[in-house]
Amino acid sequence: IFRMRSDGSRLERYATGFWNPYRTTIDALGRMFMVDNDADARPPCRLNYGVAKADYGNRFKYGRKGLHPYTSWNGENPGMLPMASGVGDGPSGVLAYESTHLPNDYLGGVFVTAAWIHNRLEFHRLIPQGASFRTEMTTVIQGGDAFRPISIATAPDGSLYMTDWV
Repeated sequence: IFRMRSDGSRLERYATGFWNPYRTTIDALGRMFMVDNDADARPPCRLNYGVAKADYGNRFKYGRKGLHPYTSWNGENPGMLPMASGVGDGPSGVLAYESTHLPNDYLGGVFVTAAWIHNRLEFHRLIPQGASFRTEMTTVIQGGDAFRPISIATAPDGSLYMTDWV
């Protein structure tokens, strides 16, 4: 993950160690969450709480399977951070929900689209754990093979919009 100032200056690496990172979201408190795909032989896919200067463990130079001892998928190696939660396969959308249009249970949590095998929209309730989070996942919408949610956004009235791959 990289960040820069609004004028394009001061480009810097914010965090590293991801496998096919798809999307980030930043909530009103400035907390970043992002989803990345699983290494070929190392499920699950991940929801990560983004921390500046953090290393989340993936090392592509050690192969695509994600099984090399220098690769860490869930904080197994020293200095590498664990995921907040495993998510469904093919996560490509993540959204910090901060509206009151939906039931209060959703306020302050994170929606994740899982399009590949699981065909669902997930909701992850954030549970503080030390300086990070773990989550409790609920399936909001479960579809069949023709349901492949990809991107998700909040409308001004707090309702949700999703795109669908199929």
